[in-house]
Amino acid sequence: MDDIYLLHVLGSSTAVVPIPGDGQLLVGSGETAGLRIVAEGVAPLHARIVAEEATLAVEELPGGHGTSVNEHPLVGRRELASGDVIAIGGSTLVVQMRAPAASGRRVLAAGELRARLEEEIERSLRYDRSLSVIVLETEERPGGVPGDAASSAASVLRRVDLVGQGAGGEIEILLPETASAAAAAPVGRLLEVLGGRGLRAGIAVFPDDGISAAALLEGARAACQRAAPGDVASPRTAPEYQIGEQRLVAVDAKMTRLLALLRRLAPSHLPVLVTGETGVGKEAVVTRALHAWSPRARAPMVAINCAAIPDGLLESELFGHAAGAFTGAAADKVGLLESASGGTVLLDEIGECTARAQAELLRVLETGKVRRLGALAERPIDVRVVAATNRDLQAEVEAGRFRQDLYYRLCAASIVVPPLRDRPLDVAPLARAFLEECCRRRERPRPTLSSSALRRLGLHTWPGNVRELRHAIEFAAEVSDDEVIEAEHLPDSVGELAPWLRRQATRDFAPREAAPSLPPVPLYQEIRELEERRIREALAACDGVRVRAAERLGLPLRTLVTKIKEYGLQSVARERRVARRG
Repeated sequence: MDDIYLLHVLGSSTAVVPIPGDGQLLVGSGETAGLRIVAEGVAPLHARIVAEEATLAVEELPGGHGTSVNEHPLVGRRELASGDVIAIGGSTLVVQMRAPAASGRRVLAAGELRARLEEEIERSLRYDRSLSVIVLETEERPGGVPGDAASSAASVLRRVDLVGQGAGGEIEILLPETASAAAAAPVGRLLEVLGGRGLRAGIAVFPDDGISAAALLEGARAACQRAAPGDVASPRTAPEYQIGEQRLVAVDAKMTRLLALLRRLAPSHLPVLVTGETGVGKEAVVTRALHAWSPRARAPMVAINCAAIPDGLLESELFGHAAGAFTGAAADKVGLLESASGGTVLLDEIGECTARAQAELLRVLETGKVRRLGALAERPIDVRVVAATNRDLQAEVEAGRFRQDLYYRLCAASIVVPPLRDRPLDVAPLARAFLEECCRRRERPRPTLSSSALRRLGLHTWPGNVRELRHAIEFAAEVSDDEVIEAEHLPDSVGELAPWLRRQATRDFAPREAAPSLPPVPLYQEIRELEERRIREALAACDGVRVRAAERLGLPLRTLVTKIKEYGLQSVARERRVARRG
């Protein structure tokens, strides 16, 4: 059993637990247990782990209870796959399969590994499995990783793990069926084996950090670049940004680059034009960062929605008015621009300004002075102007609806805020941050986001961007009083539930009447029943030998093993093997 072993994870320490020669490992708190776990709730002989035919199975013994596999309660006997996580007491046991010698393994090119990663992601989406991506590199990137490092890394990994060489010389590693709790152990072994080379590591986990190949590779690479030599980092350890009293979470490289640009622009007095879709954070993030990180932070920041002010009042609101300037102007009024003197003014929806207001704004920007409506004298003001719009102002200029000279005056510095769908690494951390904020307001413990919820969030395109994500999380927090938020707790507008997510839905929807020509059973359920029957027949025909059954069905062996678990056919395979031996 040298090729199968367990990693015992307890707190920050790990230990390798080999399987005894007789293929049986007893786990419990008693002295006769092969693996002793002395903790509350652990029986003297709590569980048994049995290895046979290069597979592993676990079952609780009489007196043992509370064991879970991949966060699901253990019921009866369960076969295990590489990367499965067994929790007993406060300990975690991670199933591992040792790889053959490195000479028998090929290091994949970057394109090959990404293609395999996309295949694994599709499988993980359907069967609710985890996977991890690791990037190893040195500080002298690119090309700083020794040429034999990839082969050396392959020698300490499992058979199912894949090693590739990135375009910049870094090592990329795919760990199928490896959850967050189990991912730290192989990374530690890699750094230990490759020690002395100045390597550092970054790790991204599906679906906790992203659900696309690009997001996972980018997340692992960005985390790696933050790590110190000999250390490992993840996207969830990215630094937070403090914008005044607001705490900002940003992991995706597109957003971190934008924030770095804002840091450089904040101390200047240049007008800034901010463009981007509705809900991306033009005011809440960009303008507030420019103000909070500037010498003007102690002065007011005034946000003016030009689209919300009626045309007849826009100039009066912006510039103020003198007494008697028009009917109803009984006293002098300070305009919003003047009230923000010393600080920052956000002109939101700048494209909605009238032609006259545009002319007056241009004069304010050129002279630094404002004249109230009906007044003769100008008043000096000192404001930093930030203009925001979701329109294409260049197209508005060409159409004659926006002054060209004002456009060029406003865009002395131009910032484009990327939509949320283009920065997928930010979805999960933003969702967690919004959930924490919402639960803090409600004074309730913060629930966790399940893997099904994270997958559904990651599959959505977010046309409403960050604002839509915040509302979706607030909705889920209101409708769920559980410790875990599942996919079905999210609003219906957040993507469509795939069949494999829909199976666990608990909402009470009114059933739709099926068309007379269609059977009452959903199509995907018919497919599942056919698939289960075919697998059962193949196992019976092949005497429970899964390799032969996989060949008969034309399936990869790992896919067949996963489907056997999904349909609860482990007993069928075991009975056929016993019958064959008898």
